[in-house]
Parts: sequence; C-alpha cells; structure tokens
Amino acid sequence: MNEGKNKNESNLEALEKKAFELASEQKWLFALDKLEEAIKLDKRWYHFFYKAIWLYNSGKQPEAAQVVIYGLNFEKAKEFYFHYLSADFFYRAAWAQAKKIEEIDQSIKNMDLAIKELNTADYLLLKNKKDIEDSRQNIPKEIKDLHPTFLNSEDLTYEVRGLRSKIEMMRQAVLTFKAIIQAENRVNMSIKENRSRIESERKSTIELLGIFTAIFAFIFSGVQIFTRVPLPEALILQGGMALIIIVFFLGIHLVIEPEARTKLLIGIFIILLLVLFGLPFYAKFLGR
Repeated sequence: MNEGKNKNESNLEALEKKAFELASEQKWLFALDKLEEAIKLDKRWYHFFYKAIWLYNSGKQPEAAQVVIYGLNFEKAKEFYFHYLSADFFYRAAWAQAKKIEEIDQSIKNMDLAIKELNTADYLLLKNKKDIEDSRQNIPKEIKDLHPTFLNSEDLTYEVRGLRSKIEMMRQAVLTFKAIIQAENRVNMSIKENRSRIESERKSTIELLGIFTAIFAFIFSGVQIFTRVPLPEALILQGGMALIIIVFFLGIHLVIEPEARTKLLIGIFIILLLVLFGLPFYAKFLGR
C-alpha cells in the first residue's frame, strides 16, 4: 500500500515539475494540461492557484475567474491567496480598460472591486497569518521557483500593501484623466454652442440689413414715382417695388436658412415671382 502511495506521490511530483517547467517557458496551455493530470491525482490548493494564473495569462479570463471562485471554498488560510489573486485580476483588467476612453467607467468599477477583494485578503492575513504562512511552505520550493509569484515573497503583508498602493495610484490617475475628458467635452460643447449662436446671429444680421436696405429703397423710390408718374401707373410700380422687396427678402431667407426651405414658403416665393413678372401686363391692361 505504501508502495502504491509512494508511486502516486512520485507521479504527482513529476507532473507538477513538468507543468511548472512549461509555465516558466510561458507555454500556458501545455502547462495547464499537465496540471490537470496532477489535479486528477490530488487536488491541492496551490494547483488551483497556479491554474487560475495560467488561464488568465493564456487569455482565458472568465475560466480563471471560475477557478478563483472555486478556490474561495478552501479553508481561510488558503482562501486568502484567492482573494489576493482576485484583486490582482481585477487590477489587471482595470489597467487594460483604463487605456480606452469608452471603458474608463468600467475600469474604475474594477479597481473598486480589486480594493474590496484586497480588504478581505488583508483581514484574513491579519487573523490567520501563521496558518497562511505555513500553508505556502507546503509548496515544493523547486516548482515554486520555476514560476515565481507573490507566494515567493518574504513578506505577504508587504505584497498586499504594494498591490493596494498600485491600485489606489492608478485609480487616482484614471479619475483625474476622466475629469480632464469631461472638462474637455464641456469646453467643446460650449464652443459648439457659441459657434451655433454666432452663426444664427450672423444670419439674423444679414436678414435685418436686407430688410432695412429694402425699406429705404422702397421709400426713396416711392417718393420719386409718385412725383413723376400718374397715380394708376404709380400704384402698379409701387406694388411692383413692394413685391420685389418681399421676393428679395424671401430669397435671402431661403438662401441663409436651409431649414426654412419648406414647400409652403417655396410655393409663396414662386407665386410672388409670377405676379411680379405679370405686372407689365397689368399696367398695359389698365392703360387701355
């Protein structure tokens, strides 16, 4: 029986060593295959710890998160490692998202989740430090050194504080960056609104100048017409001048304000033009 147990232990050590050698070469998928074989022989907590890291490094973040959740079912001394690992994963995700403007809010959320996980890890380390220290001593040094992680650190408290410091610094930087973007958006919006207002005022000014010019021309020409032309013809000429002014004003309005180009307004403009061109015929008719 002891012989079978020793053989099983020997096979486990060989699989672990091979898995960690592959991981040291960043051959994550091959390393995971060997680790799965080792897990079938004996489910040790650190197998799942490294499995989560290797899955994350191979781009399988959702699967890595599931392994972390499984690892949280271990006793508190080992649960600490998975809370720390969860915080690290949230931090790494937040770091990637912080580089994209559209994902900044999600980055901040992930940093908040990282801090939450780190608070739990910190609490567990405070309450169970001796057991936590002892549990990592059970990992064979030769395989632990093949793929160093924070488990190789001499001081776990220092590692927790270091990760917390990195998260808080990045969070502050991202919040500052977000504030700058929001300020820039407000400035751009203000510039856009000012441009729109200036453009509207420019159009109104042109229209007003056109109206005043037309009114002065109408008054001046009216005086000249009524002093030199008989009344019937003067009325027709003055009506023609009024139509010219109206057509001129509508034309300016349609050119300057594209939104004003409705079917009704364009129709009125065409009718006024037809009436205007028909004035000579009206004058000839009245002169008979």
